[in-house]
Amino acid sequence: SDRLLTLLAPLGDLYLRSEWVQALGGAAARTAERLGAWPARERRRRLALARALALAHAAQPAVQGRVLLVNLGLSAGGAERQILATLTGLAAAGIEPRVESATLLVSALPADGSRSFYLPEARRLAVALAEIGAGPDSAPALSPERARAEAAVLAYLPAKLARLAGELRREFAWRRPQVVHAWQDSTAIAAGVAGLLAGVPRIVLGARNMAPPAFLYWRPCLRPWYRVLAEFPGVALVNNSAAGAADYARWLGLAPGRIQVIRNGFALEGQLARTSAAEVASLRRAIGGPEGAPLVGSIFRYWPEKRPLLWARMAAAVARARPAAPFALLGWGPLQRALETLARRLGLGPRLHLLPAEADIARLLSALDVFVLTSRAEGTPNVILEAQYLGVPVVTTQAGGAAECVADGVSGWVDRTDTPDAIGSLVLRALADPDARARAAEHGPRLVRSRFGQARMIAETLAVYGLGR
Repeated sequence: SDRLLTLLAPLGDLYLRSEWVQALGGAAARTAERLGAWPARERRRRLALARALALAHAAQPAVQGRVLLVNLGLSAGGAERQILATLTGLAAAGIEPRVESATLLVSALPADGSRSFYLPEARRLAVALAEIGAGPDSAPALSPERARAEAAVLAYLPAKLARLAGELRREFAWRRPQVVHAWQDSTAIAAGVAGLLAGVPRIVLGARNMAPPAFLYWRPCLRPWYRVLAEFPGVALVNNSAAGAADYARWLGLAPGRIQVIRNGFALEGQLARTSAAEVASLRRAIGGPEGAPLVGSIFRYWPEKRPLLWARMAAAVARARPAAPFALLGWGPLQRALETLARRLGLGPRLHLLPAEADIARLLSALDVFVLTSRAEGTPNVILEAQYLGVPVVTTQAGGAAECVADGVSGWVDRTDTPDAIGSLVLRALADPDARARAAEHGPRLVRSRFGQARMIAETLAVYGLGR
């Protein structure tokens, strides 16, 4: 239960710093899923949830073309970047009568800035942003019978999600959106329940990765609630990769195709460009290494699913064959100390440079000879697309949707072994073949424009909303 997970929270630090504990935690999550899905128990639970929702569900008049996106904050993550891309794209689509408005609802943002990384960018782009619970509550009062029905639904949710769902129901009731698009799992459950209680005609539940049992944020309530919400005809489920959609479908026991794929989309022209040769030379001097030595690097959060320790072992394998090559990482997260300790033990020492999170992404990418990602699970890693857009060859593990971002052998190379020596050998192959790197630099930008353009993403999103042409 969620109560048990709260009691075990102090073990989280050990989880983050031990790969074998991470593997054990994933196995425990999968076991808990199987126990909780015992057929008779699962049917009874889902039936109770569905009955409660059906009794409390009520349609309401909606404002045609009004769209609400829901996410807890604007942290430094790929989902948040796509939220901004979606909002700006929908705002452009509002020139036509399909979209009346598009607003992002977020929880109160802490003063410490922990969930506000993209807030300055949101303000720069002038996207519509609203805080949950901060607006006027002009929703009609509930009858005692209706209030009891809704309370019965919320009682099935963990306390925090129940509070969030209640707040969102009031927001939806007075804002009267035609579409609610919720991003990321727990928020999707709360918003899905709230949307049905408030009678929102179209509810889109957006997942951004592989299924939750592979991650620390897994909760026992996710699977039964997703399965119940998927039974309502106005609810759509989406994922940003084919691998992620298939994994969710297997996890939830849904038919293939029930979860639609909307790949990430960017309008990178004018927003991302290679930095000048002088700036690249300045960064290379700061990183060190002999003149002309190849630079291998990456950008990611130092979290278990990104496998920074595997990245360090890959770098050590490359360093053995290329003793002059330096390495550079831009990132942040709880595994940084473990990464630094392992790098010293592997003899990388000063050759591995950890750049601060606020460093210029385009500047580092422009300086790289090869970009390497060693994740265990990904939806659509935006940084792989940015690297290719700037003409940087990519080496990546298969990692769910990561392999879908690369033309294997053309714009980059995909490793399917998850071993540091094999990943390192692909990096060494790329470094030894300037013609292959030149082909990757030519093909990468074309691939990103054709497969991951913003206009395509917005058209597919509007179609899922029911606002397409």
